[in-house]
Amino acid sequence: MKIIILEHEPFSERKQKHYFNEDFIKEGFKFEYWDLRSILSYTRSIQYNYELESGVVKKFASKKEVINEIKRQNSLDVVFIVELGINIETVSYLKIFSKYNFKWVKMDYYLNPTSSFVLKKSYKDIFLKTNVVKLFKKVCDKIFINILLKYYRISPEVFFVTGEEEKNVPFETKIISLNYFDVIEWEIEKTKVPLLDYSYIVFQDIMIVDHPDIKRNGIRGDSLNRRKYFESLNIFFLRLESIYGIPVVIAAHPKSNYSDEFGTRKVYIGQTANLSLNANLIVTHGSLSISYALLSYKPILLLDVSSLIVNTILKDFFKYNVINLSKNIDCCIVDITDNDFLFSIDSVSVNKEKYYEYSRLNLLAKDYGIFSNYVIFKEEIKKLLNNE
Repeated sequence: MKIIILEHEPFSERKQKHYFNEDFIKEGFKFEYWDLRSILSYTRSIQYNYELESGVVKKFASKKEVINEIKRQNSLDVVFIVELGINIETVSYLKIFSKYNFKWVKMDYYLNPTSSFVLKKSYKDIFLKTNVVKLFKKVCDKIFINILLKYYRISPEVFFVTGEEEKNVPFETKIISLNYFDVIEWEIEKTKVPLLDYSYIVFQDIMIVDHPDIKRNGIRGDSLNRRKYFESLNIFFLRLESIYGIPVVIAAHPKSNYSDEFGTRKVYIGQTANLSLNANLIVTHGSLSISYALLSYKPILLLDVSSLIVNTILKDFFKYNVINLSKNIDCCIVDITDNDFLFSIDSVSVNKEKYYEYSRLNLLAKDYGIFSNYVIFKEEIKKLLNNE
């Protein structure tokens, strides 16, 4: 029995946990991680500052080489997990699955959490603020991709999502609910001693200046003014520290590599869960790690940084994101460039009902507390291999 991952990011400890490769190998499965970054047009120019060396990783020189390697597999003994953007370029791989009767699944940890951030804009807003030519091309591409998917009967056997929400799944197929991986991390960190033994505010960094996903989504050039962003952020932190009387610490994005961007404030990588569980206040402008605050019923302050963003698409994206998230979980928004903002500690409260509803729809598996993600996932893989 064999599992093959088709990925557009490098192998890492995080990916190792996502796909349970060590657990599967212990149970006798063969496991391979196909890193397709260098041959995908939307990822080949992106530089990552992390990669875990492993014998399970395979890299390829061309699209033809990947397709030939797919054809060499035994369709009765393998399941593919596809973590690629579904576009005109990647549909060609999915066509091979359909043509040669390969079983494949989609495992999207981010679909529901990210969809919950997005505010539906009116058609008027879309047409007024979007380049008409680019919009027309995007719509045509989407229509063409949908035609291809239907014509070649391309659909995963199973689509794994987090939480109970199913309306965001783009395929008509079997849907299985998992826990968002932060839920698992949250359960572990609850039993640990706090990293810091004093009161503090934590800023959940999203690496907005240099995040590789920005380039992967076709946005080139500077997304915002780096100097102005960190300058405004640090001035805001000073004001927040004076209001609360406690320091701000930084839960840095795992892909980041900071030096002195946050001044003398303490910066931690890989400790977001512990820092968030034990903080007095969570500050963020769009981190999915907000899940730790929601699960722990911690007060949240959302930051609007859209006035600092140069790119029009990103400007709207981050502005509407915090507006929608604020509505969903009932928390306040502060523009970090507004030097005259009036802010009271009492205005930051926790709406437990809304926190739980968000977690139920987007983070918690339907069978939360009964089965682990690995057990749920393994059983579905076994069913596919046994043609059940």
